Amino acid sequence: LAAVQGELAKVEARVLAVEAERDQVSAKLEEDGARLAAVEEEVRGLRGNLDKSTAEIAALQAEKASAIEELEGEKASAVESLEKMLREAQEYSSHMEQEHT
Repeated sequence: LAAVQGELAKVEARVLAVEAERDQVSAKLEEDGARLAAVEEEVRGLRGNLDKSTAEIAALQAEKASAIEELEGEKASAVESLEKMLREAQEYSSHMEQEHT
């Protein structure tokens, strides 16, 4: 009987050790779950920032395209104006040459 009681005490000690280990694992899982939730929240925030930045980039690209288009128009207008001035100067020069000959 003493031997059985000794074995029973060993089994009970082992059960207590396994239960303690189980409690540690459960606590670790809870801790990991909390960290995972925090990381997921951070990822959501980063995705929000990425979406905002992407929208800002798209707006800046549209603004850039508009500015380039406007500058191209101004450039074309300036070239046209300079070409007209050059033609007028050439006509004036021809006219002056004809008067002198």
